[in-house]
Amino acid sequence: DLYVVGGFDQADGHLCNSIAKRVGGHWENVGDLSGFTAIPTIGDVALYQGNLVVGGVFHTPNDDLKNVMQFDGSTWGPMGPGILGGVAGAMAFANYQGDLYMGGVFYQSAGNAGQSIMRWDGSQWNAVGHLQINDNSDQYAASVYSLAVHDGLLFAGGSFSFANHVPVPN
Repeated sequence: DLYVVGGFDQADGHLCNSIAKRVGGHWENVGDLSGFTAIPTIGDVALYQGNLVVGGVFHTPNDDLKNVMQFDGSTWGPMGPGILGGVAGAMAFANYQGDLYMGGVFYQSAGNAGQSIMRWDGSQWNAVGHLQINDNSDQYAASVYSLAVHDGLLFAGGSFSFANHVPVPN
């Protein structure tokens, strides 16, 4: 299946709220995403355990969907508490060793399991090291823009200089 994500409200005249699926020669919406306070901005999409997962920058009025959610074929639902914090969002996903890894901009100090990268094991978010711009400082947000699996390893790309206090230029 082919999906397109971003920051749009319509595709081929269908209300889509930033995600559409290619069906035949046209685009269709994916589930009901009408409950958002503003048009969501979706940064990436992935399949995990039969569900479609999207991440980006979005909130619902009751805050049950915070920047990451999953679609089971009929309804959208949360993935744990979502991504917490005022300046937060998801930008990249990768399936690796049975878990779903998510990168973006988010702080562990806001209540997230990780700092700019986390791992979903099917029921909760888990830490995957600690990324920083400056060693021993979380003042500026590190960012993970891409995740890829190659030769059995998970690679992360973005704006960070340290991972667990080890120099790793981006």
